[in-house]
Amino acid sequence: MLMTESAQRVLSSAPEMSVDTQERERERESEELLQTGICVGSAHRCRTVRGESHSISSDSHESRMDPILTPGKKLFLLYLLFFILIYQAHITWGTESLNLTQQHDFENSSESSRIMLEKWDPAFQTEQRSLESNTSSAEQTEAQKPSPRRATGECTSSCLNGGWCVHPDSCNCTLYQATGTHCQTVPNLGFEREMTCRSWGQYNYETFDGLYYYFPGKCSYTLLKDCEDSTRSSVHIQVHNDPECSSFPYSCTRSVSLFLPWEGEIRLQNFSVTFKGQSVQLPHHIHDVELEQISDYIVVSQPQGFTLAWQGFTGSVYIKMSPEFVGHTCGLCGNFNADTQDDLKTSYGVFTQDLSMFGNSWAEEEPQLARCPVVPSLYPSPCATKDPHVLLKVEEVCATLLKEPFQSCHEFVSPYSYMASCSNDLCLSGPNGDVVCHVFTEYARACAHAEHPLHNWRAHFPVCNVDCPGELLFRECITCCPVHCKIEHMCIDSKLQCLDGCYCPDDLIYEDGVCVKASDCPCEHHGMLYPSGHVIQEDCNNCSCVGGIWNCTEHNCPGECSVTGDMFFQSFDGRVYTFPATCQYVLAKSRNSGRFTVTIQNAPCGANLDGACIQSVNLVLDEDPRTEITMSHSGEVFLASQFRISLPYSNDVFQIQELSSMFVQVKSSQGLRLQYNWREFRLYLQLEEQWRDDTVGLCGTFNGNIQDDFLAPSGMIESTPFLFGNAWRVSSACVPRPSLPQLDPCDTHQQAASYAVEKCDVLTQEVFSACHEYVSPVGFQLQCRADVCKCGAPCLCSILAHYARTCRRHGVIIEFRSHLPECAILCPSTMEYGVCVSSCQRRCLFLSLPQPCGDECEEGCVCPEGTYFNMHTHTCVPRSECPCSFLGADYSPGDVIMTSSGVQICQDGKLVSQSSIIDTLCPPGQIYEDCGNRVDGPSASKGLACEQTCESYLLNLTCSTHEPCVPGCACPAGVCQHGTFQCEFRPCPSMCTTYGDRHYRTFDGFLFDYIGACKVYLVKSSLDAMMSVTAENVDCFESGVICRKSLLISAGRSFIVFDNDSGKPNPSSVIDRKKVYIWQAGYYTIVHLLGEDLTVLWDRKTTVHIQAGPRWQGKLTGLCGNFDQKTANEMRTPENIDSSTPQEFGNSWTAAECVNSPDIRHPCNLNPLREPFAKRQCGILLSEVFQVCHPVVDVTWFYMNCLVDTCGCNRGGDCECFCTSVAAYAHRCCQKGVTIDWRSPSVCPYDCEYYNKALGKGPLKLLTYRERGTMLAANKTTGLVFPKREMTSTDGILTLFMMTPGISKARPHDSSLVSFEAADRPNYFLKAERSGQLRLEKWEETEAFWDAATFVLHRDTWISGFDSLESLAKPGFFLHFMPSRLQLMKYSHSDRYRRATLFKLTGSIPYYPMGPRCQWQYESCVSPCFRTCSDPSGLSCTSILKVEGCLPQCPSHMVLDEVTHRCVYMEDCIKPAVVPPFTPTSTAIPSTSSEHSTLSGPAVSISLTSTTVSESSATAIIPTAHMPSTAMLTSSPISPEVVETITTLITSSSSPSPLASTERTTKASTVTHASPSTLHTSPVYISAFLSGTSTTSRPTESSTLLTRTTTMPLTTYF
Repeated sequence: MLMTESAQRVLSSAPEMSVDTQERERERESEELLQTGICVGSAHRCRTVRGESHSISSDSHESRMDPILTPGKKLFLLYLLFFILIYQAHITWGTESLNLTQQHDFENSSESSRIMLEKWDPAFQTEQRSLESNTSSAEQTEAQKPSPRRATGECTSSCLNGGWCVHPDSCNCTLYQATGTHCQTVPNLGFEREMTCRSWGQYNYETFDGLYYYFPGKCSYTLLKDCEDSTRSSVHIQVHNDPECSSFPYSCTRSVSLFLPWEGEIRLQNFSVTFKGQSVQLPHHIHDVELEQISDYIVVSQPQGFTLAWQGFTGSVYIKMSPEFVGHTCGLCGNFNADTQDDLKTSYGVFTQDLSMFGNSWAEEEPQLARCPVVPSLYPSPCATKDPHVLLKVEEVCATLLKEPFQSCHEFVSPYSYMASCSNDLCLSGPNGDVVCHVFTEYARACAHAEHPLHNWRAHFPVCNVDCPGELLFRECITCCPVHCKIEHMCIDSKLQCLDGCYCPDDLIYEDGVCVKASDCPCEHHGMLYPSGHVIQEDCNNCSCVGGIWNCTEHNCPGECSVTGDMFFQSFDGRVYTFPATCQYVLAKSRNSGRFTVTIQNAPCGANLDGACIQSVNLVLDEDPRTEITMSHSGEVFLASQFRISLPYSNDVFQIQELSSMFVQVKSSQGLRLQYNWREFRLYLQLEEQWRDDTVGLCGTFNGNIQDDFLAPSGMIESTPFLFGNAWRVSSACVPRPSLPQLDPCDTHQQAASYAVEKCDVLTQEVFSACHEYVSPVGFQLQCRADVCKCGAPCLCSILAHYARTCRRHGVIIEFRSHLPECAILCPSTMEYGVCVSSCQRRCLFLSLPQPCGDECEEGCVCPEGTYFNMHTHTCVPRSECPCSFLGADYSPGDVIMTSSGVQICQDGKLVSQSSIIDTLCPPGQIYEDCGNRVDGPSASKGLACEQTCESYLLNLTCSTHEPCVPGCACPAGVCQHGTFQCEFRPCPSMCTTYGDRHYRTFDGFLFDYIGACKVYLVKSSLDAMMSVTAENVDCFESGVICRKSLLISAGRSFIVFDNDSGKPNPSSVIDRKKVYIWQAGYYTIVHLLGEDLTVLWDRKTTVHIQAGPRWQGKLTGLCGNFDQKTANEMRTPENIDSSTPQEFGNSWTAAECVNSPDIRHPCNLNPLREPFAKRQCGILLSEVFQVCHPVVDVTWFYMNCLVDTCGCNRGGDCECFCTSVAAYAHRCCQKGVTIDWRSPSVCPYDCEYYNKALGKGPLKLLTYRERGTMLAANKTTGLVFPKREMTSTDGILTLFMMTPGISKARPHDSSLVSFEAADRPNYFLKAERSGQLRLEKWEETEAFWDAATFVLHRDTWISGFDSLESLAKPGFFLHFMPSRLQLMKYSHSDRYRRATLFKLTGSIPYYPMGPRCQWQYESCVSPCFRTCSDPSGLSCTSILKVEGCLPQCPSHMVLDEVTHRCVYMEDCIKPAVVPPFTPTSTAIPSTSSEHSTLSGPAVSISLTSTTVSESSATAIIPTAHMPSTAMLTSSPISPEVVETITTLITSSSSPSPLASTERTTKASTVTHASPSTLHTSPVYISAFLSGTSTTSRPTESSTLLTRTTTMPLTTYF
């Protein structure tokens, strides 16, 4: 440091003043120093003094410089400069003698630094004393002299941060470049210092803006909170210092608290984390707040919020905020505005330089602790009482930060604040090498945060080396978004750059305490981790773990269809449904041949005959009656419908046996297997993979896609189970029950309801808990309740056994019967019960006639191991007691039999060598078949039993020869009308829906419920496209009721966040306007990804619809499925393995590590008192209101969801939940072409008057009181407002106004505030200018305009029926009438003045329609596209889903202004006309194809146009998209261009006009053709997309319209 610089710093210690004043003062003082000869050295140095900016300022009033230096002051300055020169020489000599100069080479610097650190390490005290004893006598003498910094008197308060007293109440702060009267702060002016708030060593703080200070507070303090926006929910962070901390701050106890809005406190202490007082394991997720541990740090982060890193060992804390908080924070971290001058602001809003006042104001009282003492004002420095010799050593060690290896970081992060920290910590702790390492580490961390890590600095100081366990390495920069095997991190702006600590090398991943290669990452399955290379079995496929992903074979697996309980069907593809099936139906049959047919015959059963039970199961192969197998409800088996056969039975085609006492199995050689439990109404049909895509019937299509499972014989896909089921009804003699709304059986059997609820709850209890992660019990529980309410205990045991069997298929054995006495199986005395047994090999007959036994097993009674079933005695006997069978005869043990092979003896079970009244009146064309006149036996006609109907023809069934005749009306022989629909299938867009807190419908139509509080991926594309949509349930009031979802849409460079119910993106969102189009229509906010064929609709509550075009087929993942038109693989995890339960599937797609353990019990079971209310409310879905949609969209799923939602919302928001649930069904009906107008004043009303009210009342005239017949008028051209006689001509004059609510935002709910808008020119308002004159001006988006265009309406002022208008912008000024003008005048207490301010607002205007031009109306199903300023054609979104809500109705010649919500003329739009790209209806465009697709709609390219309109025919020409010829306009497989047009309107006329006035005429548009590679367009007239004409006369003028083509679409919000 130059001596002149020291002098300059002393002289610049003046009180705060303006920058210009300070600069002039410095130049004047420097000039005086030059004149007095003080400047030492060259003239260059003198100039440096003059130009150097002052860095240290003093607030002492005693040091204030007078404009003129008196001789006394000059003498004082000379004295000070002389003292500084002496001290400078002393410091320079001392520095050189202690090797602190920067000229030393790297090796000497390293060795010197090592010795310095060892001096402060207790382990090196002996060496330290030895070094001191070898000091020369001259040095000892010099060290014993008083330090120059303490040589001049005592200060009334201690100097901080290395400052020393040079005069009472004056400190020299040059050592560490501190500022303030007592050197209390040190600004960090590093060029690239990251704006991070940090605190270390208990008492060291640095604000976001880089202001360091030492504050020895031992209480709890607010580090930061949001002090500017009270409406925003943001975090509040406190630090809790150790009240008992004495000398070594880095080892004292410290903790940090984060208070989350609506959530609670997160407390970090050491390496423990508690939330609401409960310990949590990391990683952990609390809504959008993520907690994880990285090395020795606990990192807490919130997207668009903050990142906090807590160093568990030392208690250091680092906080980085999102840019949206700039200037909003307060607390010990400052206000985050890049200005260090205003950081010290107290909690009560006062700026101060007193650190004790500042720090104490942010103290927080903890109720459970004693009151914490405040820090005294002007507290002493830790170094104040230290010996000068010790202080020199402190400076010596801390000056190490000025040299290598730290010097390379100086231009980015200033070292002086850390040198001050070093000095404070060493003075406080005494000699300790660990403290020095901590201080150096803090500076290295700051450099790393500034993206300039000092990688090898510890090599210079061996005592600071860190030993890491195992294969971990110490790294100065670990990314805050480290790669994990399982967690996908989203690196956000508020993330710290990096952290230091022990971590894996760059090419390895830290996983569960060890370092692994990416290829060695383990895979997760059902909560278990499997190492890379492990193979598991999933159905018939093998899955290998490869790099954290399951790689599974894709073999086609056998399928199973089931019929259980009271007619609950589950198809091969997994679709579950029910309907009142009391007739005979085709369960399954081969689609393209007659290879097999399985039918079931049902009959009414139950106490009230309101149920259905299986009477028999019939199987026919190859349409051959001789192969017909029938299983009856008594367990008997018949062949060819008449021969009862004994089991086991086998031939070339069949193998029939009793698997157990409960199951009969029929297995055919064609890959078909039937298992029938006649005791518990359960039937299972299993088909080998060879039948895939070749089945129809009630079991579905067996192609992995549930969407076409309801395929009817006609070839159409039915919409409801009732229509589908009866389409497969075999005999027309059986009349199905009418299609009535299905009521809950527990409502009609209320006496059984409580029993059903109690017993069925066992599915969710411990007995079955081992299976919950494999098979969700929710659906089985609902079926259980319905069945048990109808038939009691038998149905209970049936559904429980069905669930246990499903669990067994996943390898989980459940033995539930021993826990439920009513379901216990009583076996014969010699038999035993087994969960999975087969009697095939445990029969005596098997010993004589061996037969192949498969691996099939079922529950039931069988003989114990080692015994065999004797069919004669029906007991289990030892093998020695088994009879032998030979040629149909049985022989007892020991019997001798003569055979062709010789004498045989029976030993060990084998031979060893040694009508009702029917109406006979038939419809026209049919004849009555009277079976009573026929003789028994086979007959060519069987009446209705074998009637050739259209349905039976389509079923292609063969009538059994032994089928009994059924009398009835039938068609004559040979008459049958038949036919099938031939459908052409094309790729179509598909929609994924989620609503409520749990309901999901995937792109492929798979329905499931997932309950979770975590952020989950709804849609995630493959890595090359980089598109995702995540959603998170928001519990707004911590009541457990989900009120809305927050959305995050990431596509390309866009990052769009919706986190409140306004429907507008969060300000921190990053939106690529070229790729994203956002608008609001009805209930919905719509986000359309241009060119991506993807649209997101969000109702600003809990409903989200995502529409994806066919180009995304097979390229998506997430909770919306993979969009591959199959549902069998819909629940696939990110590890590429199928989940068995929706909960497991949902948890696998969380966007961050999240602990999710929700209560999956049915809400109506948890809140039984709500169930009657829910059923009454949700009954609207089953009523005639929605009846027209029932045949189109099955209401069952939506009705069950409505019950769940309405029962669940029992703590507020019940109407919201109910209405959302009903709206989901209405929306689905809408998309299928069925519009349901279901809302009413009593059911989920929706009022559009909010929008209409803003448009005002009128139109009105403002008639004056003083001159009757005179009214307020405005000139269209100039905007001037003047009085006008009522009967005179009105050409070019506006006299009608809409009185709207005041547009000022000052008092938005004050009904006395009004504004006046021109009725014939919406968007133009009467505005009071500063001069008091009124003008008609176009709406502006400024508060000044809003206030100036708002008036206070005083009704019946002074005279009844007349009102006065007071200006809101100029209170006390009223609208005043004078014969020649109207203007604002200040109130005068005179009768003349009063009368001149009275006006009559009259609205009776003949031949003029009342009301505003725009009307907002509710629509229950309408396209979200309408003509707006940004999209005049209204064709930019024609392919998007229809919506519900309030939409504007504008006249044909006007468009909606999205800013003001008014129908306006095109030239009156607030924002320039920008036409968004037209998106054609989604079609499949292959990657390589020569096909041409026809586009209808406007072209998206717009030519540059400059057209002058003649005065005689002033026609406004605007650029617009054209309607190309559908015959000529073709497109090759290329992505559509995204084009935006910005329009500038230049108006010229004889006088300046604020209004662009033109006549509108209709012209024919020019059709333009384009080649596949180039689109050519020409301008068209406005009527190309605005129909209708206007006859309003306007002044002639000349207008020129200039257009410029750019590539940026418009995004609007309204």
